Amino acid sequence: MNEFLKLLLPWPARDFNPITDIFVYGILSSFLICLGIFLWKAIRRSNLISNLVNTVSQHAKPAKPEILPHLETEFDGNSELAEVWHEFQNSLITREPKENQQKIVYKTDEASLFFGEERLLGQYMNLRFWNSVPALLVGLGILGTFVGLV
Repeated sequence: MNEFLKLLLPWPARDFNPITDIFVYGILSSFLICLGIFLWKAIRRSNLISNLVNTVSQHAKPAKPEILPHLETEFDGNSELAEVWHEFQNSLITREPKENQQKIVYKTDEASLFFGEERLLGQYMNLRFWNSVPALLVGLGILGTFVGLV
């Protein structure tokens, strides 16, 4: 580990090469900045989604029609997921399963069509950029290797 730090950090005992140091520090700082931004956004979205999942899972199954206004209030309080909830709510129907039984709420489409990864994360995290970050860092590393060799 000590040898690794000697290679990365510009100590007086090591020959000073500004071009190599700039590339190494640039790649390392790019990685740390991207990691920080990604974790901040992902943790924020994860907390938001977990709170709503906990709210939904508190209700008994099968779902009774009485929970729909409560869920609508919870989702409308969250501006980011209100539109998705209204689209999903349009796919819900209320029926009596058999005679003399309580009404139950049924879904006509899978919830994953509305609450999928692209829908929940794609609008707020620019997934195309985050999927390309590893390739960008590898490309910068290869470029830095050749600059270091030169």
